Amino acid sequence: MEVGQVASWNDPGWALFMAEAPAGAPIRLSAEHDRFLWASLAEALARCRPETVVRQVEVVARELEHRRPKDRHGGETGVNAS
Repeated sequence: MEVGQVASWNDPGWALFMAEAPAGAPIRLSAEHDRFLWASLAEALARCRPETVVRQVEVVARELEHRRPKDRHGGETGVNAS
């Protein structure tokens, strides 16, 4: 899996990284997190705080949309719920 910093994020106070994993990839959390969930983009945006994190999720969603072939819409976004 490739992990990279998102170039379109322009806030020097918050780094933004994203990664795409293949369907069915096992989820492993670091010690600082205690759970995860799969959520639609709308649900993820409603659950995220502070507002900077909401904006980060929106930026990543746009980045992923630009990478997808036009016939692959409607996927879900993984959200760490800790």
